[in-house]
Amino acid sequence: MTQLPAEFFDFWLNQEHFFLDFEASGLLGDSYPIEIGIVGCDGSRFETLIKPATGWTSWSADAQDVHGIIRERLEDGMEAVEVFKHLNERYAGKVLWADSAYDRFWMAVLSVAAEIDPKFTVGVLYDRIPEDHHVIFGRFKKLPVAHRALQDAFDIRTAWFDYLKAMSENNQPCD
Repeated sequence: MTQLPAEFFDFWLNQEHFFLDFEASGLLGDSYPIEIGIVGCDGSRFETLIKPATGWTSWSADAQDVHGIIRERLEDGMEAVEVFKHLNERYAGKVLWADSAYDRFWMAVLSVAAEIDPKFTVGVLYDRIPEDHHVIFGRFKKLPVAHRALQDAFDIRTAWFDYLKAMSENNQPCD
């Protein structure tokens, strides 16, 4: 197994980090984000349903069965431009960490709908660790997955710091 350098742990333990998850209308190319959840190590959290933008019409009954959000509830959500303005104000210069490249894709879809460029980056946790650690990190993920964005973001954060703890006796996961 690949050894992780001390600098890797220093990065994760000595900087502010945020963890992100989306729920979506489906997984096909014309799908779109319907809920976002972000949690920080400082206890901060942000979650909202996302009101469909013009042209966002695709809806998967299978996806609805997974996340339990009916399309009509999205009318109570924030518009893409509101969501993106909040994200840019709150997370400018930060990295929002996700456990899937899908989340990077959903953020890009949201950015296009809002017609606003992000002032933050979406990083994928699996890209930060050696390939032979992917299965190890995956073992710390909570099953079954809640499939609600904020709870999933909490679970991703917990799994990540449990993984770090397992890899080093000297780290302190965020509470």
